[in-house]
Amino acid sequence: MNLAVIGFSNLISMPYMRFYKSLFEKNQIHADYYCWNRDKAGSVYISEGNVYNINIKCKDNRFNKFFSMLKWRKTITALLKKKHYDKIIILTSLPAIFLYRFLIRNFSGRYIFDIRDYSYEHNRIYQQFMQNLCDKSYVTFVSSPGFRSMLLSDFEVKNIHNIDVKEADYSAPSFNKKEVILGYAGLIKYYESNVELIENCSDRNYKFYYYGIFEDKRWGELFEKDLNNVKFFGRFLSEQKNDIYKNIDIVNCYFAKNLSYGQRLLLPNRLYDALYCNRPILVNEGCFLADYVKHYGIGLVINDGRDISKQIEKYIDSFDKNVFEKNVKICLADIEKEQITAERAIINFVKADKNNLKDEMKE
Repeated sequence: MNLAVIGFSNLISMPYMRFYKSLFEKNQIHADYYCWNRDKAGSVYISEGNVYNINIKCKDNRFNKFFSMLKWRKTITALLKKKHYDKIIILTSLPAIFLYRFLIRNFSGRYIFDIRDYSYEHNRIYQQFMQNLCDKSYVTFVSSPGFRSMLLSDFEVKNIHNIDVKEADYSAPSFNKKEVILGYAGLIKYYESNVELIENCSDRNYKFYYYGIFEDKRWGELFEKDLNNVKFFGRFLSEQKNDIYKNIDIVNCYFAKNLSYGQRLLLPNRLYDALYCNRPILVNEGCFLADYVKHYGIGLVINDGRDISKQIEKYIDSFDKNVFEKNVKICLADIEKEQITAERAIINFVKADKNNLKDEMKE
């Protein structure tokens, strides 16, 4: 049985591909993994024995990016035809759209469609293509329940998560210190909204810690000001995450006010980091994460940009450590159920006779 897992970026940038890799290695299942290195030009090269790295330079402007994607489609299609795969797992929506005809014609019922992001689903034509891909797949996954609203029908869509489920590592914060630390770990974004947050809390005992790299040069200018309530720690290794969150009281998920429709629907990796380390999440209203936090009682939802510090203070004053930890356990238990269901569907897909997959799909 030949199985291909297709991504649209490099392996480091795709934790969801690493999830499949780990799952298959654990179950002694061989698969080939196709990645796209967009910052390099050259031929395809193989690393780790079964990871195929497609090197096609992708420039920032939309016109050149589109032609880079067409070149990627030509390259990946040739590779897939040459290897005569029986089954395919396609990660994220855009590569599935570029391979639409190939998948529908050659792999109907023999591919998994795993939606991890949002691209052009607001467009009705794109949305119809997405629905057709869902209908012809063995199973379709979404990494956020919010993504279901992008589809015309979510009848047979299952939830999947970017993580290996485990119990929370630390107890919840007691908030009995002189200062409260709001931490952000990852690619540092949302400059305007975070400046609003910092300025609104400047008269309180709140400290803002940022770990990672920033995508906006204004962050560099802010960090150079050496503000008393802001600290920047730079890059970190994944194995350092637990120690980082150990020193954080509240996880900062304060998004931009002008989020795109798709960005409002996602569940960020910081959600899982917060749950595993028993840390409450701070998020602003108007996104799916805010609804998720409210539903499970795992953090604070800021209603508007005014009196943020007072809203945080009110949350801390009413914080019940035991209730919060119970809520985290309930949330993680629900995630675990969804993940077990997803993993079972994936393993069933891999082990099923390819000739029977069309009959089995979506039963």
